[in-house]
Amino acid sequence: MVLLRAMVLGLLVLVSQAVPAGAAGSTVKVTVKITTTGGTVWGKVRLSYTAHGMKAAKTCGKAKCSFSVPRGVQLKLKETPTNTQTWPFKGWVIKSGMGTKHVQAASVSWHATAAAVIQAVYTLPSSNTSGSGTGSGWNP
Repeated sequence: MVLLRAMVLGLLVLVSQAVPAGAAGSTVKVTVKITTTGGTVWGKVRLSYTAHGMKAAKTCGKAKCSFSVPRGVQLKLKETPTNTQTWPFKGWVIKSGMGTKHVQAASVSWHATAAAVIQAVYTLPSSNTSGSGTGSGWNP
């Protein structure tokens, strides 16, 4: 009886860890933050992914947006600056259960396996190393 109980518990653990990408009811929260100063949001972020053979896209043009996406999908994020002359794009800061990742590219792909905060960092051209403004967060 004890052995059977242990086997059943072990099977339940294995099943709960093997949830396929985009399984029904299996989502993760992705929060997008974009650098702001004085009420100006310095860009837009477009998230796109494919789940169950269907493409989906969402856009954030505010200082902070939250989305639920199917667990396990490959998210593609692309930024569009409000003004490349005054506040050019610096990079992405992705914070999740796997740690913090800095990426210096206009677009990035990220595997959505856990909740994450993704920052699109814009900086003044003269301070393109440390960042400023709310949500700059650049510190590689």
